[in-house]
Amino acid sequence: MTDEPTKDTSPDGDSPQSSEEQTPHPAKQRAAPETTSSDTGSKPKPKSKDRWVKIGFLVLIVVVAAVVYSLQQKPMTIEGWSEDLPATLTQATQQGRPVLVLFVRTPPSKIAEQTKTAILRPQNQKSMAERKLLKVLISTEPDSDVAGRYNIENLPTLLLLSPTGIELNRHDGPGHIGEVPFRQEFLSVLSK
Repeated sequence: MTDEPTKDTSPDGDSPQSSEEQTPHPAKQRAAPETTSSDTGSKPKPKSKDRWVKIGFLVLIVVVAAVVYSLQQKPMTIEGWSEDLPATLTQATQQGRPVLVLFVRTPPSKIAEQTKTAILRPQNQKSMAERKLLKVLISTEPDSDVAGRYNIENLPTLLLLSPTGIELNRHDGPGHIGEVPFRQEFLSVLSK
């Protein structure tokens, strides 16, 4: 027998191959690529497109969360109420008018919203107008300077001050003041 390699035909029957060609050198062997379920006929989705969709969705979530957060952080406002206590106290002294001060937290609590609603009822608006009250809304925290000056420990707190700034009445604590108690009890220390 000769050392000459035997010739064989390739599996497809095209050209003869030698036995050396049939068994490639181990260093030249490559593993066949593994197939996955995504390789079995359908085109795989481009990864960069998926990545951008995920990033876009994440950005949308962050933007919506930021908008919701910022809306919740808005301070309470009441039309026609001052937010400048020192200026209002000066005006009260000059005009001899009492001052109603509502201290609330930002964002306002549900109790603060209920208190605002009670105060703004038509009968209470009429009662405040008859007493010529100056009205101030202060958004603060219990540990602020202005809260310390008026011994505010709970928010919301309603203060009724004389024209000279002396405390005449106070409502604070866990519950809001109702519509009728505001008019008949809280403001009753003032004569019409």
